[in-house]
Amino acid sequence: MKLETSFRATGTFLGVSVSDVGTYVTVVRPDGTQYSEGRGIMTTEDGRTATWTGHGLGRSDHAGAASHRGSLCYQTMPDEWARLADVLVLFEYGVGADGATRSEYWEWK
Repeated sequence: MKLETSFRATGTFLGVSVSDVGTYVTVVRPDGTQYSEGRGIMTTEDGRTATWTGHGLGRSDHAGAASHRGSLCYQTMPDEWARLADVLVLFEYGVGADGATRSEYWEWK
């Protein structure tokens, strides 16, 4: 099974308020784990953008909660985020059965 999902999220990234819009495709593997690939764009309040591509692995439960881990690569970005040009950004993403989400990011240098 293959699922395509689009999202819009807001938050803080490297100390800057952003809106993040993206689409990813998830393939559910025979063992129930999920492999996802996606692309998106982060926009700051003053209109600067950062584009990203990513992939990850995860699992969902029957109640609708899910947990995923993966990496992002940034192709274009505001000058103050230039350090991301040569690192992977690792992430953990979780969504509860109630739909509430949480994401955390780390630079892998």
